[in-house]
Amino acid sequence: MIELMVINNKMSRKLILLLRAILKRPLYLVGYLLFIPLSYLMPKNKKYVVFASRFGDFEGNLKHFFLYLNSLGEDLEFIYLTEKKDIYRKLKKKGFKAWYYPRVSTFFRMLRTPYLIVDGNEWAGNLKFFILYNTKKVQLWHGTGFKTIGLLKPSIKKLSRFRRRFRKDYIYYHLLTLSSEYQVRVRSKAFRYGKLLVNGLPRNDIFFQQAVPADDLGSDSKTIRKCIRLQEQGLKIVTYTPTWRMYNHTFDQLALEKLNRFCREQGVVFVIKLHYKHDCHLDAGDLSNVLEYNQYDDVYPLLTRTELLVTDYSSIYLDFLILDRPVIFFPYDGEAYIDNERELLLDYDAITPGPKCYNQDELEREIYKHLVEGSDEYKEQRKALAGKFFKYRDGRSSERLWRAIQKHILA
Repeated sequence: MIELMVINNKMSRKLILLLRAILKRPLYLVGYLLFIPLSYLMPKNKKYVVFASRFGDFEGNLKHFFLYLNSLGEDLEFIYLTEKKDIYRKLKKKGFKAWYYPRVSTFFRMLRTPYLIVDGNEWAGNLKFFILYNTKKVQLWHGTGFKTIGLLKPSIKKLSRFRRRFRKDYIYYHLLTLSSEYQVRVRSKAFRYGKLLVNGLPRNDIFFQQAVPADDLGSDSKTIRKCIRLQEQGLKIVTYTPTWRMYNHTFDQLALEKLNRFCREQGVVFVIKLHYKHDCHLDAGDLSNVLEYNQYDDVYPLLTRTELLVTDYSSIYLDFLILDRPVIFFPYDGEAYIDNERELLLDYDAITPGPKCYNQDELEREIYKHLVEGSDEYKEQRKALAGKFFKYRDGRSSERLWRAIQKHILA
């Protein structure tokens, strides 16, 4: 049954890609000939500051910066633009301003938008690039990391200069933020931008708060509350955040029942947070010590309570370095991933301060060493890398970012 679902999902994705390819050209023509001119003709409402996330979710840098600005009492309208009705309803219910796209009223409001804040390039899809063409744009990006991104991706670099102009990666940003001078050196060429701000990530400000509520907006509150109860009973929290695989739609790298027995014996809770683009089945419903965190929710409130992180190629571990807690790397498909999925910008072994595990037995041994025996051989390496990737580690990233936007974008 699961195999049949996977086949059907693959066929559905191919059909969607084919339809998109057929429809893309006439839609682009409408964008260039109609929407871009309209974006210049429509008068702007100088109070609109619109947030557009990569896929419409309420998480990451955009979420935390949005909440920060709404706490200031500024005489501006901070608006979250989303194509997901559940996100739109949740934000409206909490009293925040939100627009649902592609509602007709939202279309006209977007044409009147002067300022746009984004966390990736995917926001531009479904004609939003054309409608919001005449805006001053701020790019926060969605993390640090070592994968090729934007204009540095091999698939983009091999295009002619003319064809490159029609890709979302070519969008011009009036203000770009990166987390350190080192990141500027290795990643700034992935973007076209005007001003550059070296700053921390707004999502990491949560690490410096005195107490993070279990019901943080946009997080999996049910799982967090369960983790808190189990921690109070003396159990230790391990969070596993595998990155997305384009060509893998099964979760077969871990035998969950075996893992559950190990965790129960060692007093560990193993929380699995899949990437929101993962399209695979995870059957952890009846397990006592293995939990699934909602893949579409913000994982950062959980990270504040996590004692050990397990990941592979996700940049989330770099943020976790700020907490100075151990990380175990689980690149079980390393060669296949790098050859077939995503080229890495940096040397993997040089910037991953933790043991590498390639199967479940190795992973369980390292969890035991770190959480039961108290072994930690990578503390100094973690500290050095945290300084390399983050100039600021003080919980004031949103504050600095807002000052820069006021100076360079709103002025």
